[in-house]
This record gives sequence, C-alpha cells and structure tokens, in this order.
Amino acid sequence: MFGLINNAIRGLITEDLGSDGWERIRKTAKAETTFSDHEFYDDEITMRLVSLAAQELHTNVDTVLRRFGNYWVQEIALKSYGAMIDSSGVDFQDLLRNLDHLHDRIRSEFSGYQPPYFRVKMTGENQMLVDYYSQRTGFEPFVLGIFEALGRHYGHEVRVELVESSTHLLPCTRMVLHLRP
Repeated sequence: MFGLINNAIRGLITEDLGSDGWERIRKTAKAETTFSDHEFYDDEITMRLVSLAAQELHTNVDTVLRRFGNYWVQEIALKSYGAMIDSSGVDFQDLLRNLDHLHDRIRSEFSGYQPPYFRVKMTGENQMLVDYYSQRTGFEPFVLGIFEALGRHYGHEVRVELVESSTHLLPCTRMVLHLRP
C-alpha cells in the first residue's frame, strides 16, 4: 500500500482512539512514525494497523476496513480527488462503470501502482453486478465501504450483497449492489 493509505488509516484511528491510541497501535505494529504518501509500504503493515485497531475498538477487521472505506471517501478521495471522481461519472452507476479509467488516471501519480479492476453490469434499474479483481486479498470490506460512501455522494443508499463466485472463470469477488435513492 502507498503511504497515503496508511496516513488515512492513522486519521481514522486518531479520530476513534485519539493520538495516544494511534501511537500505541503504531508502536505495537512496528510501523514507522510517518508515511510518505507516494512511497510503497508492505500490505502487512497496513493489515497490522487495521487488526490492532479492531482489537482496541472491540470489533473485527472487516468492520474496521468497511468503516475505513467510508472514511477514505469522505476524508481523502472527495477532498483530494473530488473533481476527478465527479468527472468520471455523472451518477453512481456511471462512476462505477468508469472505475478502471479513474484508477488509470490515478496511476500517473503513483509509480508502481497496481489498481484493482472492476467489471460492472447493470442487472436492473437499481441493481448492478460488480466483479472486483485485485492482487491484494482481504481488502474487500474496504471496497464495500467505498461503494457505500460513493453511493451517498451521488444520493443513493447502497446495500451490498456478496455472491458466491467459485464458478467464475477468474478469481474475483462478486457482489450485487442494490441502490435506493
């Protein structure tokens, strides 16, 4: 993960547990004092920070990652990349269909960035089938939180249903997104 992600995790943890809570988690995780936004850090560091935050908050890793996805959109993505997000889709469905293009634009800022890929298909007026492909494992709840927050940004409540994808030809996380205005 790039330092930008770990800095955002620091923001979330500090919001929930204060700066003392962040320092306690950072030291236990053996993480650096600061992260450079454009420098790459091992995903294991990120997961240690999230796991320790889950322990401190008396919840599970998936809950913290999902909350982090929401936090990421509200505190980082919309503030730093809002114009890029808004120009990538006139509505939520349009944005999701253009996620790969959005990630390609972000790739120019981060050397070595390996973004996830998405295949999106409308299956009804307010329903979409999304296949999420990533080299990283365990970050699916983060993506679900991102979808929820982006849905709110576009005026929708998004309910995500994970679908068994063992029959899919390529390994992915398959989900159905139900939108409610």
